[in-house]
Amino acid sequence: MRVILRELGDDRRLLLTAVGVAAVFGAIVAVATVLIPNPIFSRPVPVRWWDYAIWLAATPLVGITLALSRRPACDLSGRSSAGGIAAMLAVACPTCNALVVAAIGASGALTWFAPLQPVLGVAALVVLLVVLRHQVRALGSAEQGTPAGTTTSS
Repeated sequence: MRVILRELGDDRRLLLTAVGVAAVFGAIVAVATVLIPNPIFSRPVPVRWWDYAIWLAATPLVGITLALSRRPACDLSGRSSAGGIAAMLAVACPTCNALVVAAIGASGALTWFAPLQPVLGVAALVVLLVVLRHQVRALGSAEQGTPAGTTTSS
């Protein structure tokens, strides 16, 4: 955690990038999935309490991991994006996902996909945390002057 705070504190642009990405991601997800009621989108299935928990946990993780991906040793932006997309699918209305409805129908979306959404949300958070862990290790290795993924013998 200290490595992240030091990295973000040392580079103002990196900090602004993390905050900006998190704000944009959080706003898009909240509006598109109607976690924040709005006149643009509607949601026939009510928001569940854990939708907010996953959204609030994923938003800063997406911001930090994507911002740290600007560092050459930490470029895991594809995995960060995958975690963000999975988090968005986890909090979205199950019957509003056109791909899910096309594949298994509206009743299938409610019967099969909706119960899997909390699992998808936890998986998204795990992916984002693993990406962050790899980035922190890469930053730590870069500070010590050793390539990421190698160990030094004593």
